[in-house]
Amino acid sequence: ILDREDIRMSEARSCCKIFYPELNPPLFSFNSPQGMCPNCNGLGTVLSMDEDKIIPNKDLSIKEGAVIPWQNYFQNKTNNNGNWGKQQLKALGKSFGIAFDTPWKKLPKKHRDLCLYGSQGKEITVDWQSAKIQGSFTTEFEGLLNTMMRRYLQTKSESVKTHYAKFLSEKKCNVCKGHR
Repeated sequence: ILDREDIRMSEARSCCKIFYPELNPPLFSFNSPQGMCPNCNGLGTVLSMDEDKIIPNKDLSIKEGAVIPWQNYFQNKTNNNGNWGKQQLKALGKSFGIAFDTPWKKLPKKHRDLCLYGSQGKEITVDWQSAKIQGSFTTEFEGLLNTMMRRYLQTKSESVKTHYAKFLSEKKCNVCKGHR
């Protein structure tokens, strides 16, 4: 190019130690395995757990039943000490200072995110006591949305799959932003 610096080009399809496949039309088509988004398989959307279906009434506190899968931990008057889920919530509240009697919408965002998405590598100590076993266990909290999605994907039971499917929604793929 006159009066400008030369532009270096290569037929080797490589730059900066990165090698690219030979360009062909399927690389540019979401209908082809070569061109589709690996996260959504070229659909542009993914099924994921929907916070609004799991927590339909954000005016309630966790203790009042705002979080549907956790309702019986606080509303069931029987002794839940042998219940792993309730013990995890107690440990979560103790470790991070979550007030389970504060309305969901008034909880700090970091506490809501902690409940939904997990402790991101930070460990909690769960005190466990049942008829046969007792002790303290240190573990990372997986987060409600991650736990529910994992259980949905791993279960072989159709009734369990149907239960978790009630909380699913189709959302725009966060990798390709719906462009497939």
